Order: sequence, then C-alpha cells, then structure tokens
Amino acid sequence: MDKSSLSKSILYFGVTLLGVACFEPLPSVPIDLSYGICGDGTIDPGEACDDGNTSNQDNCTNTCKRASCGDGFLNQAIGESDDGYEECDDGNAYDLDACTRRCQRARCGDGIVRLDTLAGQEDYEACDDGNTVDDDGCSSACLGEGCGNGSLDPGEACDDGNVDDQDSCTSLCILARCGDGIVRVDRDVSEAGFESCDDGNSENADACLTNCQPARCGDFGACAPRRV
Repeated sequence: MDKSSLSKSILYFGVTLLGVACFEPLPSVPIDLSYGICGDGTIDPGEACDDGNTSNQDNCTNTCKRASCGDGFLNQAIGESDDGYEECDDGNAYDLDACTRRCQRARCGDGIVRLDTLAGQEDYEACDDGNTVDDDGCSSACLGEGCGNGSLDPGEACDDGNVDDQDSCTSLCILARCGDGIVRVDRDVSEAGFESCDDGNSENADACLTNCQPARCGDFGACAPRRV
C-alpha cells in the first residue's frame, strides 16, 4: 500500500496511526435555527393562540393561551353584552368572595352569601335569598330581618343594629324610657334622657324617683322615713 492509499485508509476507516485516531467525517446536516416564539403572531406547536402582542387583557394571553374566566386576567376584549364578558377576575373559582367564579361582581340579590366580609363592613351579607324584596326573611340589603339588623322592620320602634340595652334603643327594638328598668349610659348629666337610676317602677317613695333620679330628702316637702 502506497503512502497515498494509507492516508486514504486512515481518513475514512479510522485507523490509528502513531497514536492519532482519524475518523470518517460526518455528513453535513443543515440545522434550522428558526423556531416559533410566543408573541410572534404565528400559532406554533404548543400554542393555543398567538395574537402578536404581550397583552393579558385580550382573548390571547402573553403565554399564548386562550383567555378564560379564572385565569386572573381581566379580559377587556369582550363587550358587556357578549358571552364571556368579565366584570372581574380574581384568579379563582370561589363563589363566596367579591368576584364569582363566573367573573361577575358579587352583589346582594345574586343568591350567593359572601363570606369575605364581617358584620359592619361594606357589602356584608348575613343572607342572600336571590332577590331584593323586603319582609321575606332576608332584607333588600341582604341582612337578616329582625331586631338588631340595623333596619327598621315592621313592629319595631327603633333598630340601631346592636344588642346594647343601655342606649336609646333596647335590644328588643323598643325605645328606651325612664321606668323600663334599664339605666341608660349614652347621655351626659346635662342631656335630656339622662338617668341616674331606673328601678323599673312608677313609685316615688323609694330610692329612685319616677324621673330616674335618686331620691333626696326634701324632694316632696318635709323629710320622712322612706320606704325602701
């Protein structure tokens, strides 16, 4: 074998010569470096959509997924009268908060009782019977009808929304008055309705007079032994 033949053999058959390995060259394979990118406007494999932008508030998110209620993005591309319109989107499928799983704002009368607010807070609901009718057990403000709900219902003289007996409206929704047996504490000495005592009777010959002030010697003329 001549030198030329030996070199050729080494080049194409991987013969090791003098400790150097030579191998047959691999064929040239063209590599396409162009591949799809979300946001390029072309729907590539793995993409549900691609609208060529990075907005999350249209029908295609910036991850090339179709917008849907519950994805946490408010879709502003759908008109109010169209199916799929979103008033809100809090990213969950929970109905009992400010945004329902249908992506509509919770409101009194939708039949869903919110649990994310406390009594006294804005939008609090004690009940929700799916309507805004009063006198059916659940008021038009989604408060339980009855004494203490803060709304004046039939049969109530007052309703201040609390169960405190020592103010102007008792826990029975009756106006406080001298002689009801409850000492009011919501009035200063100089104010009308102030009570120092209230023994629940109309007797002046005891320690508390009928004006709910303590009896004193000389109230009704000469001091005499007082019945207690």
